[in-house]
Amino acid sequence: MTDSGTEINQPKKAERIGVLGGTFDPIHHAHLRMAEESFERLNLDRVLLVLSASPPHKENEGITPFETRWKMLRAVCENNSRLVPVDLEAKRGGPSYTKDTLKAIRKEYGPDSELVLLVGMDSAVEFCSWKSYEEILELSRLVVFGRPGEDPKRIDPKVRDRMVLLDWDEFGISSTAIRRKVSEGKSIRYLVPPEVEEIIEMEKLYRSPSGSRVSSEGNIAQGEVFV
Repeated sequence: MTDSGTEINQPKKAERIGVLGGTFDPIHHAHLRMAEESFERLNLDRVLLVLSASPPHKENEGITPFETRWKMLRAVCENNSRLVPVDLEAKRGGPSYTKDTLKAIRKEYGPDSELVLLVGMDSAVEFCSWKSYEEILELSRLVVFGRPGEDPKRIDPKVRDRMVLLDWDEFGISSTAIRRKVSEGKSIRYLVPPEVEEIIEMEKLYRSPSGSRVSSEGNIAQGEVFV
């Protein structure tokens, strides 16, 4: 990366690269643990944490501004050289389609590097609704992290037959629950890294209906979908 942390490194050799995307609003320990498990179980060289700018499957209204989410993401990557924060979707502009993101990453890292797209079960279930999903499967290997007891038959066979399923325990942590706790004045210690907790406190994030994305029913909008 450059000194600003906004460029993707050009590797010296072909690598096996994990791609984990989301709104990261905020990024938390389950996201980071998924990346760490990916290093260990998939033999990855690095994981790119791609910050979504305009997710087409979500309402953009109420999402914390990109610059603030980027600040939190960069903070958690500073002490781990294998985690690479990526802001190319904001630079590109327009809807954040996975196909375009993977093509841009492929261009930066070269044709010999292997891309491994990391998603959760909910995203896998919706995968056939993603734009150009078949092309995504050509560009990358799809790895799905499923919670214990989840039924992989929920996933369309066209996707299920071409993916790798990994069982893991996400600790029950979600960005939705974290935003709710902040809006209710409850502690989020040990749910997010200390540097993220500090930014949330300093920026006074998620403390009002407009900041915490509370809906008219009192529920906070759902978190990450990398599409």
